[in-house]
Amino acid sequence: MRGSELPSLTDNLLVAICGYRGGIGNPAPFSFAVFMPWAGPLAALLDRISLLDLRRFVASNRDFFANVRSVGYQIGLLNECFRLRGGKPAEIRIEHSLADSVAREQLNHFGNVNVVEAARLFSDTQRFGGILLVYPDALGLGWSRAERTLRSNRAFVLNGRRRLFALDAPTRAKLLWRRLLANTRFPGMIAGVLLVPVAALFALFDGIRKEAPRAN
Repeated sequence: MRGSELPSLTDNLLVAICGYRGGIGNPAPFSFAVFMPWAGPLAALLDRISLLDLRRFVASNRDFFANVRSVGYQIGLLNECFRLRGGKPAEIRIEHSLADSVAREQLNHFGNVNVVEAARLFSDTQRFGGILLVYPDALGLGWSRAERTLRSNRAFVLNGRRRLFALDAPTRAKLLWRRLLANTRFPGMIAGVLLVPVAALFALFDGIRKEAPRAN
């Protein structure tokens, strides 16, 4: 378990085992050919100019770069975390998308276990002294809105890279930026835009050097 320091998880703890939601709520990349099929070649040209192929690549590879861990891995992390806090019981809520992937008996020794809809995962959190979110990926993609409901609680994150940290203001800011990069791949898109003109300049420079007369 990694982190700057192990947070002091309270006795009255809610544990939320979250599914991967990286692609949820993200529309398919916009295509002029789909939006105005009557435009034919013009729409195809606009798709090329707007880097449709690159945008589709980014969308289709989101899950690959997220490197999503299995539910069994998440439970293994939770086991390790509970050993560090002395095995004290807690209330466990499993996000409904994971209901078919986890055996309830694997979690019964943690405390009371319930499967709930994502919208109810953080309901009535005011009665808990602390909340632990167990994400299958490094960034908790797709859970930003749910996290905003936890501002008044002591919330911690246990992510798919074995890191345990407090969900405080500085962490939220870092996650916001990293999630933006994960969903847009700005550096890759910028590199894609610059690749052709930069390559053309180098090719031109190389051609000029070859054409230049050499002194005897």
